[in-house]
Order: sequence, then structure tokens, then C-alpha cells
Amino acid sequence: MRMGIQVMQVRDERAIELAQAADAAGFDALWLAGGGDNYIKAALMLHSTKDITVGTSIIGALLMSPVAHANMANYLQLISGNRFILGFGSQTKGQLRLDLGREVDKIAKRAKEIIEVTRGILSGQGFEYQGEFEQFTGGARRIRGGTVPPAIYHSGVGPINLLYAGMVTDGFLAHPIFTRKYYQDVVWPRIDEGLRRAGKTRADFEMVAMPMTLIAENESEMPELISAAKRNIAFYFTTRAYGDFQDFNGWSKQREAIWEVAARVGRDARRFDYNALEACVTDDMVDELCLVGTAEQVRTKAMARFGDIADQIDFYPMHDGSQPPDHAQAHEFMHSMRFIKALKGFNK
Repeated sequence: MRMGIQVMQVRDERAIELAQAADAAGFDALWLAGGGDNYIKAALMLHSTKDITVGTSIIGALLMSPVAHANMANYLQLISGNRFILGFGSQTKGQLRLDLGREVDKIAKRAKEIIEVTRGILSGQGFEYQGEFEQFTGGARRIRGGTVPPAIYHSGVGPINLLYAGMVTDGFLAHPIFTRKYYQDVVWPRIDEGLRRAGKTRADFEMVAMPMTLIAENESEMPELISAAKRNIAFYFTTRAYGDFQDFNGWSKQREAIWEVAARVGRDARRFDYNALEACVTDDMVDELCLVGTAEQVRTKAMARFGDIADQIDFYPMHDGSQPPDHAQAHEFMHSMRFIKALKGFNK
């Protein structure tokens, strides 16, 4: 089982320190959450490490043109000795409204076409593409330097993105809210269908699970870590695009309670009542969605949950959305460094 770590809130010089620590500890991959600045952050991480793979988890496909994505990815491959993975996501309507300042339709289809054109450009060969939204004719003269085209992964929650991931990419970056039941009943069946349509098998594909994780030094820390996990889960579930997912898992009552709390402040995350959000989430939801415990407990839970489902575990050290941004960065940095030390050698 390959092992990665997700970098969420840490964005200053401490992020480079985390990357170097993960590299020295033998982690296979470091994944960068964020937006259009991920290419810059990936360059910093790759420049400061030696062996670890660095991937975007995710970069919004619709935020740039395929030519821009391809040139960025090719450069990162070149400077790192082929240690970069291009992880795309289509994003939600709300995210794109904020990022692009306009409404966007057929998001999944648009992302699929951008991915296909980006891959074509990265191949270094001339090609022609005529899609509903993307058109490309010509060569790829800007792609040079003898690099191996980076692997391209996709992300998403809904069935369409799962299908497209199997059809046109090399791997899937699972969402931290996924349950084992969702992997078994929805994620893998849809990806398998995409692989079948593309004439591929699971041997051609990598599943990267991303469980929300908090590691306790001792049992006395558990109550506060469980509370933090509940706040994190509730924050994710204020996103209405994940409503069907919550209903699928039998959490309709909890969904309604979370949405009611969010509606009180017009869904402004800066004003959320995080104590009220925490109260909406049950202990069972924490058990199904998160890995919380001592290092040994997390190791055992991770293998039991993902050993037959995923090829890589991308551990997501949870941040606490109830804290101010500067405090959240320090909080995540502390837990990430503890996590790296505690799980050193997990994949050996």
C-alpha cells in the first residue's frame, strides 16, 4: 500500500518543511489542495525534495486552458525528474461561480474535454480534437525536454465524474467524505465501467483514498480530536452538492440539521456556529468517515478500511475550520508533523 499526505491549510515556509519531512520519512506522495496556485506550490515542493512524488489534489480543470495546464505540468516533470502527477477536478457550481465570476453549465463534460486536450498536448504529438467545448488542431511544439508525460488523475463525487475518470485518466483522487459503502456500491462500479469503455483494466489505474485523519499521542486526547472531526465533517456537509451522498449513507436527518445551522448565517463559513454544527454529527459518522486514534490504531483502521479498495492512502490531517486562518495553519502543521513522525514506515 502506497502512502501519501495531503497538505491543506499550510501555505507558507512550513509547507516546504512538511514536504521535506514527508520525503525523509519515506512517504510516496505529497498532495496539494488548493486552486490555481497549486502549480507554483508544486514547483516549490519538488525543488525542495528528492524522492517524493508531488501531485495536485486538485487543480480546477476549468481555471486554465489545456495549453496552460500542459505547459505547467511539463515544466514540473522536467525540473523534478518525472515526479509530478497532474490531479484535476471539475469543482462544484458554487466554487466555479466564485473562481470565474460566472455561471457554468455541463461542468463535468467541460472538464473531461480539457483533460483530453491536455493529455494530447502532453503527448508531444500532433493531434486534432473537436469536442462540444474544446477544439484543438496542430502540433505540440512547446512540449520538449525529453520528459515522460505526467500521469493524470481526476476527482469528483458524482457518477459522471467517476465514469470519466475511468475513461480518460490514470487514477482517481477520492473525496475525504467517501465511505466504504460508497466505494463499493458507486465509486468502483462507475470507474470500472469507464475503464471498460476505454479498453483498460484496474491494472492501468490507481485509486487514491483520502481519509480525514487525526492522530492522538494518548487516549486522553481522543475526546477533543473526535470533536474536531465532527466539526470538519459538518463543514464539508454544508455543501449542498453533497446532499445526495449524505442521503445515500442514511444521513438525511443529519444533513437537514447541518443545512439549518448553515442557513442561519446565509451559508457564510466565517460566521458558522461550529458548536452547533458539531452537535449535528454522530460518533458513527466519525467512525465511518475518519481515522482518529493513536498511530497504531490509525494503521489498523486504515488497512481494514482501504486494504482491498485503494492502491494508495493519501492521509488528510484534519484542520479545524472553526479556527482563524493563521491558527488553522499552525494547527495543521503541528498535527501533520506529528502524523509524519508517527506513521513513518507505514508502507514498509
